[in-house]
Formats: sequence, C-alpha cells, structure tokens
Amino acid sequence: QDYLQRYDDYGLNRFAAHLFGSGDAGRLNLISKEWMQARYKGSGYVYTGFLADVDLAWRAALASKVPHVPTMIRLQIARQVVGQQVSRYTDVDLETLVWLGRENEAMAHARLRDEPGDRFRGLLTIYNILKQKGQPNFALLDEAMGVVHALQDDFERARSLCALGTALVQAEDSRASAVFDQAEEAARAILKLDQRASVLCDLAIALVQAGDERATVVFGRTEEAALSVQEDWLRAIRLSELAASLCQVGDNRALTIFDLAREETSTVQNDAMRIWALRDLARAQAQAGLYHQAKEAARKAEEVACAIQDDFERAESLSTLVAVLAQAARFTEAEEVARTISNDWVRASALNDLAVALSRTGDRRASAAFEAAEGMVRAIEDTWAREEALRDLAVSLAQSGQHGKAEEIGRALRDDTMRAYALRQLAAALAQAGDCRAGAVFDEARAYAIPDDYWQAEALRTMAEALTQVGRYTEAKKVAYAIQDSHRQVKALCDLATTLAQAGNGQASAAMDEAWRVARTTGDVRVLTD
Repeated sequence: QDYLQRYDDYGLNRFAAHLFGSGDAGRLNLISKEWMQARYKGSGYVYTGFLADVDLAWRAALASKVPHVPTMIRLQIARQVVGQQVSRYTDVDLETLVWLGRENEAMAHARLRDEPGDRFRGLLTIYNILKQKGQPNFALLDEAMGVVHALQDDFERARSLCALGTALVQAEDSRASAVFDQAEEAARAILKLDQRASVLCDLAIALVQAGDERATVVFGRTEEAALSVQEDWLRAIRLSELAASLCQVGDNRALTIFDLAREETSTVQNDAMRIWALRDLARAQAQAGLYHQAKEAARKAEEVACAIQDDFERAESLSTLVAVLAQAARFTEAEEVARTISNDWVRASALNDLAVALSRTGDRRASAAFEAAEGMVRAIEDTWAREEALRDLAVSLAQSGQHGKAEEIGRALRDDTMRAYALRQLAAALAQAGDCRAGAVFDEARAYAIPDDYWQAEALRTMAEALTQVGRYTEAKKVAYAIQDSHRQVKALCDLATTLAQAGNGQASAAMDEAWRVARTTGDVRVLTD
C-alpha cells in the first residue's frame, strides 16, 4: 500500500509508537518492505525511523507470552536488510551525496555504520567535502573526536587521530596539538613494528604540514621502528616509504634512507618477496622524482621474476615500470613497455593507467590511449577478468572526465555489482563536475542490491544463534533447518551443538551429527574443520 499517501509526516513518524503505546502491538507486523521504503523516503532518505519501528516491534514480540518465531525472524531480516543497505554506502557515495547537496542523508548513513572506524571515516569524509564546498561543519569534527576514542585497535586509532589532527589544524582548532600527542601515544603502543613505522611516518608528515617541530623526532622514531621490523622484505618496504616521505617534505635524510632501502632489498632471501620490495622501492623513488633509480629497480624486479619463471610477477614488474615511465612523462617509452606485457589483464591495466596519466597532463594522446586500453580489455578471454577490467576502465574514464564513454561501458557490464560500482564512480565524477545527471545516476546505482537470499540466510543464522544463546534449542534447530545456504546452515548447527555441549545437554551429539550430515551432503566441511 502507498503509505506516503495514507499518512502525513506525523503519522509516519508516530504510527508504530502509537500502536505499541496503545497495546495494539500485534499490528506492528505491518512492518514490511513497503513500510521500510515509505519510512526511508518520508524521513529524508535515512533509515533511523524505520529501525526505531523495528525495535518497538522486537520489544513487543519479546513481551508476548509465547514469542512468535516467524515474526522475530522477519524483524531480524529487516535489520539485516537495513544493515546491508547502509554498508553499501561507501565513502565515495557519501562524497557524492554531499556534492549533490544531500549532506543530511550522508550524515545519517555515516552514523548508522556499525564499526566506529567506519563511522569516523564517514564523518571526516563528509566534513572534508563540505570544506571543499566552502561550507565546513565544525560540529562534525567534534562528533568524529567522540567516535575516535571508541576505537580499540591502536593502529586504527593512531591513523584516525592523525587524520583528525590534520583536519583540526586546517580548521585552526587549538585541539590539534593534543590530538597529535594522542596519535603518537597510540602509535608507540602498536606491537607490530611495521604498522608502527607506517603510522609514525603518517604522523610525521602531518606534523610537518602543521609546522610542528616534533616532526623531526617522529621521523627518527619512524626510522627506528622500520629498521627493527623482523621480516626483511617488509623492512625494505617501510624504509622505501620513509624515504619517499622525507623527500616529500624536503628532508635531506631521504637519499640516505633510500640507500638503506636499496641495500635491504638486495638482501631479501625470498625471491617473490624481493620482487615486491623492489617494486615498492621503484614506486617510492618515482614519487621522489628519482626516475633513473626507479627504472633500475623495476627492471631488477623483472629480472628476478624471469629467473624464477614467474610470468605474472614479471608482468606486474613491467607494469610498475610503465607507471615509473609515465610519472617521468616518458609516455612513448611507457606505451612500448606496456605492449610487451604478456598477461592480458595486466597489459590492459597498464595501458589504462597510462591513459589516466596522459589525461592528467592534458595530453591529447589520452583518448587514443583509452581506446587502445579498451581494445586490450575486450580481447581478454576470461569472462570475469574482462568484466573486472572493463569496470576499472569505466571508472578511469569517469575520473578523467570522459563521462559519456564511461557510462556506455559501465551500463554494458553484465554483473550487477560491477555495474553498480562503475555507475557510482560515474555519479561521483558527475556530481563533482556539477552535472545535473549525477543524482539520477547515483540513485540508479544504489538500486542494485546484493541478492535477497544472501541476507535472508544471514538473518536466519543470526536468529538461530540468538535463540541458542537464550536456551531455546528446539526453536533454534527449526530456524537452522530453514536456512537455504548450506554454509550458514552448517554454521548454525555447529553453534547449536557447541552450546548444547557446554550446557551438558545430551542433544549436543545429535546436533553435531546433523551438522556433519549436511556438510557431507553439500561438500562444505570447512566449517566443521574450523
């Protein structure tokens, strides 16, 4: 039914609460896909109102003398559907919404994210785009600061604090210095030395940009952490990253650290890991403008790959060389190298990257390079690899301003998820360019959903787990049997068997036997092994 026509805003917002308050909770079963869509649209395209209705319905179901399991399952599915919809709003989507002038919608979706780290990134993303638009919302920084302290992982908290400190500096907020102190404290608490080195490097750059004298000391601690990394290949990579960062801020130690990184790379024992370290060194040197050395490192990576007869790693090493040459504006040589790559997918990707580089410099050869990349992509025999490469090409075209061609390729993608991704990136590019088509393209892309059966299976598994935890084993078993996805059904039965065993219930053995039977029938024994 069309609830938007039947009820005004007050009716939509108060309907469920009125039923619950009047004791007519049975009618809360009206919560449905249609009601969800009406509440979503009526609430300014956010799900907070609908979720409040679901919570009321859940409370009503729990309060009944004999809880109606099908109703509870339906409510769990409703929560899963909302979670799925919210999780599909990436940071790029939030950016698009802000560019479209729909920042309230963007903020609502960011706040509904389950993980504090995701909420923080969403809020900071929205703040940064509003700032670009000349409409900074400083309250978002206050909110982000509250969220960042909920992060339990030292690595994630340190990186988030670095980003927040930078935003506060740009906002001329006096709290920036204290936030950087907290970032350093969190960084020094990180046990994994490679992660500590990475975060300290980010912090040092942020301090330089803030004009903070502590940057030199933090760079020194970054070097200490990088040199202490146990894995030889990872130690080399962290030194390469540090050298590039030092070069970026004009620190004279950069060349010395690059020498250390090159020495470390040459001593890496595992050939595959040495290839990775050499490629990272090449990218870091190119970033620092040391193109001759970067080319040498990329060629060395190719030589190692040839020596161990790894065609894919050789292709990837040549792709790195293409990137180095393109960064040095040696486009003709870059194209020649790209065309020698034997792997179809890597060759097409390298040509795509070259076309993007040409486009950024305003080079007229960009269109021809994109056409060549498309020809290479369409020649890829593997269907999935071809679709993936076409998706990447569509995104590159959109970001390079060739919106028409990007839309043509994106719409032709057969896989819904890939088509949605390409169209979302196109919408972002259109919105930033102020193109009036952006809103329609964005809403169309959002319409592509993960299949309902996936979310139904996950909701049923969650429901079975909840029933098991409260000791309602018979109902949990019935719900587990209703799961169509074999992997989740086995998982639900295993959880039931484990809980029964812990409770000393004699039905545990029968439940595990049933899980084993289902696993053998479907060939999905991985869950049992875990």
